[in-house]
Amino acid sequence: MDEINSAVDQLWEDVNAENPELMKDWIASFSEDYDEGKEKAKQEIRNTLTDPGKNFLWRLLSTEPWL
Repeated sequence: MDEINSAVDQLWEDVNAENPELMKDWIASFSEDYDEGKEKAKQEIRNTLTDPGKNFLWRLLSTEPWL
């Protein structure tokens, strides 16, 4: 799991460096509390890496409600 967390952290840093405003918006979609939202957003990435059926990119682009 450390390998997954390391990959998530690196991806997070790379994307945040490119577009921090988009990341703030995405975090806010999970929670008004920044730290809580960030952890939930990172969990979405972990889910994608460990279970392709829970692909967060597909969910972001989908018009289907998130269940």
